[in-house]
Amino acid sequence: MSKIGLLQLTSSFGLGGAEKFLLDLTNNLDKEIFDIHILTITEHNDLYPEYLKTGVKISKINYFKNANKLNKLKQFINNLSDYIKKNDIDIIHSHMYVAMFASALVKKINTNIKVVATPHTINIGPPHIQAAIAATKHLRDQDIIFSNHMKSFWLKKDSKVIPNGIDTQRFFKKDCKRYTPFTFVYVARLDSMKNHHFLIELALKLKRKYNFQMLFVGNGPLYPDLKKKIEEYDLKKHCKLLGERDDIPDILNRSHCFVMPSKWEGMPLSILEAGACELPVIATPVGSIPAIIDVNTGYLSNQNKFEDTMIEVMENYDQAMIKGKNLSKRVQHLFNIKRVTKEHEKLYINLLKK
Repeated sequence: MSKIGLLQLTSSFGLGGAEKFLLDLTNNLDKEIFDIHILTITEHNDLYPEYLKTGVKISKINYFKNANKLNKLKQFINNLSDYIKKNDIDIIHSHMYVAMFASALVKKINTNIKVVATPHTINIGPPHIQAAIAATKHLRDQDIIFSNHMKSFWLKKDSKVIPNGIDTQRFFKKDCKRYTPFTFVYVARLDSMKNHHFLIELALKLKRKYNFQMLFVGNGPLYPDLKKKIEEYDLKKHCKLLGERDDIPDILNRSHCFVMPSKWEGMPLSILEAGACELPVIATPVGSIPAIIDVNTGYLSNQNKFEDTMIEVMENYDQAMIKGKNLSKRVQHLFNIKRVTKEHEKLYINLLKK
């Protein structure tokens, strides 16, 4: 029996949650059933070496260089279509909005191919992008959302709920000495949507009464501004920019509380990773976060209550740890990558039966 030709079409090999999830998904898909190809359409290559280690076929078609010219867009779609025909692709699974749009256009040429799409966020961009994704949804066979909180007019009505997943063999509770003083940690790209400036403002208020530190793990365009703000506020002892790290499980296990005051999200992997390590979590109720966190597993807090919630965790840490343990059980059961991969495999196979 021949393998199923599966093309994972991604907008980049960058350091975002979508790219990290796709990497874990690729590592866990059954290579005896699927002939896996991964094709990226931008030049963000941070995770490219890790993708090469998967042993699947990796290719690049740069879309953005010529995206402003209609004839070049047509050429791009034709090149993608040729790739599909040459490699006997049965299913395209597109990740993020650029890939979603491209896969829908390819469907017009290759009508027999099955198209699956995962947006990875509820905020795909301005109205004209939402309109483009909505206008082409009839060309997609299946949309995947992380929870019912992500339903939107630009997605198919019968969108399938499959949550994000993490490697729970890498992220788990370890017995190790915690940092001193009390440590809040935030693992996220330094980007405006992640709202790091808000946490720095809170640190300025909290330092008047509490002994703590905040660790910011990740890089991004806001690094210079955040560094300057920390220096201006004299917060070097309280707010530390750690950059990209490969020891995130250890950092999480040594911290006391994970914080995420994001303006919008899909289903952030970093919350799942923190939860797997039994870390109490404080997060804004955006995207699919309420599908992970509830009153028993953590703290959902709007920005106007975020400071009070951070104080509550510091002053009632025993209660916070109970929530952390509950969250860990939920993550291990519902959000482990092996379970999530099996759900994807079942979806792919069932699509070909239709």
